[in-house]
Amino acid sequence: MTSKRSTQKPVARLAALILGASLALPLPAPAADWGVHRNEREAIMVTTDEDGNARETTVWFVFVDSVLFIRAVRAARWGSNLERDPLVAIRFEGAEFDARASRVRQEPLMEAIADAVAVKYPEGEGWGRFLRAMLGGLKVYRLDPVASGP
Repeated sequence: MTSKRSTQKPVARLAALILGASLALPLPAPAADWGVHRNEREAIMVTTDEDGNARETTVWFVFVDSVLFIRAVRAARWGSNLERDPLVAIRFEGAEFDARASRVRQEPLMEAIADAVAVKYPEGEGWGRFLRAMLGGLKVYRLDPVASGP
């Protein structure tokens, strides 16, 4: 006959082994602190074309309330890539981060983003109005960091 005490010991040992093994596994990287790049003028966004090839595009970006935003003209292929596959890489000077893009549609937030763009890139606002008129407007995306794979 097995005592209750002896059946608990192997379970406790197994739990300790599992816990010990899980502590040895690498933890996912914390979310990126890409805000240190907020004053850079441009970044490189890497999206995936329909054929699976990487597409590198130089983008302007702004931070609003510590969140990273980009804008794309509706006709831009890389903007279509974001709609199809929101997982991207964004490369700043000396650093690259994985991110997930999501479309922004809230008008007050879009206005705040447009104001931030006008402050950071005053030379581009006239060009931006032309592009919006000629190419059907702008799409605005929020980028959120994701932990890199192992």
